[in-house]
Amino acid sequence: MAADTVTPDAATPDAGAPDVLGDATAPNVQELCDLVDNNGDGRVDEGCLPGPNLRADQTWIDLGFLQAQAGATSGPATTVSLPAQSRALVWTRNHVPSGLSFLWIDRLAAPDGALWIDPFNYTGSPSRSAVGVRATSALVGGSPALTYTGGAWTVGLRRASALPFGGSPKSMAGWAHVGVVVAPAHTQATVVLDLNVHVVAKHPMPAAALAKDPVWAKVLGRVASIWSAAGLKLGNVSYFDVGGALGQVCEDVDNIGSGGPDNELAECLAVGQAAAPKSQAVQMVLVASINDGGVPVASGIAGQLGGVGGAPGHRGGAVMIAASSAKWKTSKSADPSGALIVTALGRVIAHELGHFLGLWHTDEASVPLADTVPDTPSCAKATAPGVPKDSCPKGAQYLMFWSPAGDKVSPGQATVLRRHPATRPPP
Repeated sequence: MAADTVTPDAATPDAGAPDVLGDATAPNVQELCDLVDNNGDGRVDEGCLPGPNLRADQTWIDLGFLQAQAGATSGPATTVSLPAQSRALVWTRNHVPSGLSFLWIDRLAAPDGALWIDPFNYTGSPSRSAVGVRATSALVGGSPALTYTGGAWTVGLRRASALPFGGSPKSMAGWAHVGVVVAPAHTQATVVLDLNVHVVAKHPMPAAALAKDPVWAKVLGRVASIWSAAGLKLGNVSYFDVGGALGQVCEDVDNIGSGGPDNELAECLAVGQAAAPKSQAVQMVLVASINDGGVPVASGIAGQLGGVGGAPGHRGGAVMIAASSAKWKTSKSADPSGALIVTALGRVIAHELGHFLGLWHTDEASVPLADTVPDTPSCAKATAPGVPKDSCPKGAQYLMFWSPAGDKVSPGQATVLRRHPATRPPP
């Protein structure tokens, strides 16, 4: 069972900003949202793209737009001051991509100069940003290998026409926006993740029925049991139906591997915008199937590795799970206790939430790439170009293996999860 798949976004721009917005860093001077530093503070058009919905304990630091120069060997960079005891996620969004331009955070330097993300060593960096088209992010503290410290951090980005796996491709010209979500560091043993569940076209059943369904309650209980090793539990879970035209489009999500407008993934991951536009939670979208060219290719997918809580109108704010009502009924007929559904679906949901909270696969199936957590097993160095499903039996017992056969979570993985600002203290 393939737990997920990784595909780039369709190259569509973010929604345009109003012509004039107040600049939070200089409230008496306005940025004109014209890719010019109108107020002369060294940042371009900060405040011209909306940040995520914030909880009371979170802060949004808007760093504005950075301009990449064609042919450069590393991307543009800026600095951000982060508190000593905090958790932070850098979120980068392309400005109207022209052609197929990949986007990733290519530099993350700590206040002491240590390179957590090295612009010239993507695969060997202690931490890493996933590669996207429309947007990407990086968890500050995405690996327990280094110690997080407060102070001035350097953040850089890269727009390029080639992927970074084989070296350091030269930049494409263009602009991308950078912002940082910050929350205080956790001091509690247990932390909480809130969810909005969006039921598309009644899969696996209408939202009101799902909220009361005993088998679904066991599924969420299994998710909580898996993540209990990390001190993570589910908090508030709210339910919404997605019907009408959007429900018809997103019932069977197709062409997720396409780089064109026929890719339905971004639109369908963003269904939370209509149902819960002010939500601060992680969005989970339940659909019948996730396909490419009409062929089911995934049982779950995270819209962004290191997702953004409180972003219901963006693919980076959500995970998607295939939960067909027909398969649900068939499985219940074969096993009225629901054990088959609970085991399989609980693992898929826990796996995708792991991606949302910043965890990579311990090994990838198609490229020799391992995660950034030192205490997880890896077969990637021994097997090229990737890791076949049965060639790494020890690694496959970990939840974040590319096709997991177990639920193990390492202490290092738990550290990464707890550093994500989408998690909150318990009440």
